[in-house]
Amino acid sequence: GVHLFKSSQVTRRNQQLWKFSDPCLNELPVMWVKALLSDLKRSLSPTDTSLSITRRSAGLPRYVQAILVTQPPSQNYSCMRMVIQELMQLVAQPVEAGETVDATLSQAHGINILCALFREAKLGPHITPFVADTLVLAIQGFAHSVWAIRNSSTLLFRALIGRIFGVNTAKPSQPKTNRMTGREFFSRFPDLYPRLLDMLTEAVASGSTENNTNCHTLTLLHLMTSGVKDCRDSDDTDGMR
Repeated sequence: GVHLFKSSQVTRRNQQLWKFSDPCLNELPVMWVKALLSDLKRSLSPTDTSLSITRRSAGLPRYVQAILVTQPPSQNYSCMRMVIQELMQLVAQPVEAGETVDATLSQAHGINILCALFREAKLGPHITPFVADTLVLAIQGFAHSVWAIRNSSTLLFRALIGRIFGVNTAKPSQPKTNRMTGREFFSRFPDLYPRLLDMLTEAVASGSTENNTNCHTLTLLHLMTSGVKDCRDSDDTDGMR
C-alpha cells in the first residue's frame, strides 16, 4: 500500500518535470533512472553491499515504472528503450562459480523491474519489440542456480505470456480469447522460432533424467505454446503443430 501511494506521487511529480523547458528540470527523471541503473551495475561486484534482499524488489519496480510511463510520447519513449536494454544486459550477466547470493541481487532486481514494465498497459505497444529477447532471458533464468532469480524469472515469464496473448475475458463456457495460431505467433515474433527450437532440441538431446533444467525448460515451453490455438481449430493450416 505504501509503495502504491508513493508511486502515484512520483508519477505526478515526473509528469510535471517532463513538461519543463529548463533542461535542469526536465532531465531529472532520466538522471534518476540512470543513477539507479548505475547502482544495480555496481552491485554486481561481490564486495558491494549497497543493495539488500527485499520481496520483489520492494518499491524499485514502481519507481522506474513511474518515471517511464510519464515520458511524453513526443520523445518516442527513448528513456524506456534505454532502460530495458540496460536491464537486459544486466540480467544476462553470467554468474561465476562460487559467487554468493548477494552478488546476484542486482540481476533479481533487474528481472523484477522488467516484470513491472511488461505488465504496464501504457507501455504496451512500445515495449513489444523487446518481448522476444526478454522471453528467452526469462526461460534461461528459470534454470538459474540462485532461487531468487528462478523465482523472479517465473514471474517475468507470466507477465510476458500476458503481454503476448492478452488476458482471457471469455466466460468459462466460451472458447478462450487469449489465443492465436502458430503463424500469427511467429509472424509477430519471428526471432523466437529458431531460438525456442534450439532450446527445445538441446533439452531433448541431453535427455538426462537427473538434470532438472531440461524439465523446467520443457515445462515453460509447453506453458507458452498452450496459448496457441491448435491448427484444427483454425482455418490456418500452418498453425503450430
